[in-house]
Amino acid sequence: LSDFDHANHKADGRPTVLFTRRKELVRAEGAKRVYLLRSGAKHHIINPAVFARHRLSPELITVISKSELEAFPTGPAINE
Repeated sequence: LSDFDHANHKADGRPTVLFTRRKELVRAEGAKRVYLLRSGAKHHIINPAVFARHRLSPELITVISKSELEAFPTGPAINE
């Protein structure tokens, strides 16, 4: 937060809170395809360039079983 003074660990006035949607990234065990979970559906991220453009991090990827992944309905791929 830009209004937080890290030296004295206090807000400089009323703090501003920014809410962002949590990015849930998953892939099935043994698979390379990465999906973004959004609104209960899985959305394939089509390539590393799109992954980078969305400022996603590989550390956010959770590996789940194939059956867990298949339980999510498929939404449109993320290609931009």
